[in-house]
Amino acid sequence: MKLVVVNKLLMNRGWRLITRTSQIQLLTPDDAQSDNRLIVLPAQSPIPLSTGTFDALMRRVNQTQSFPDWKQALSRTQSLELIIEKSADGLWGRVSLNGLFLVVRGTDTTCLTTQVRTILTGLLVDSTSACCGLPETLAFDIRHDMTELWSFLRQLRATHIADLSGIDLTTINRFISGKEFPSPKQTLRLQQSFQELGHQLLRLSG
Repeated sequence: MKLVVVNKLLMNRGWRLITRTSQIQLLTPDDAQSDNRLIVLPAQSPIPLSTGTFDALMRRVNQTQSFPDWKQALSRTQSLELIIEKSADGLWGRVSLNGLFLVVRGTDTTCLTTQVRTILTGLLVDSTSACCGLPETLAFDIRHDMTELWSFLRQLRATHIADLSGIDLTTINRFISGKEFPSPKQTLRLQQSFQELGHQLLRLSG
């Protein structure tokens, strides 16, 4: 889902844009008295937000409980979980710490961690609360969100092969059970379908 649409969804759910730069945009709930709840998104981009990142963002938006101060927690942590999700256009990374939900986009893990450090340092510098800065020894605990891959693997049924190959489902099931064998033409269509599936798997998991 494109970021412009995501922004509209957030505003419809009671969030407001408080800062926008050429790199990031900051949103907070309309009723927030402080920046204890903060969403940080990349600046507007035509590249859609990845599925798992979008789902995690919507779960965070729908949470209504109060959160401890993320700035204090950040100043004390030595390792920050960075969840990375691969998409067709690169990588998305996200950090969730107390009331903070930060999303970045880049080409590799180093790019993502550099952006996270830079953004967090800037947020702490701009903060009015008297808390420590970003720990110099901060490390990242890298985790991988494979939502799109799991969704794709759930589709790998006979019906999906039938759709890709253009061979009816009954015939595909007979091939699978060994009751019937494909002709050369059908074999070629199946091979092309499997190649397409392989390309999709490489894109999602590579």
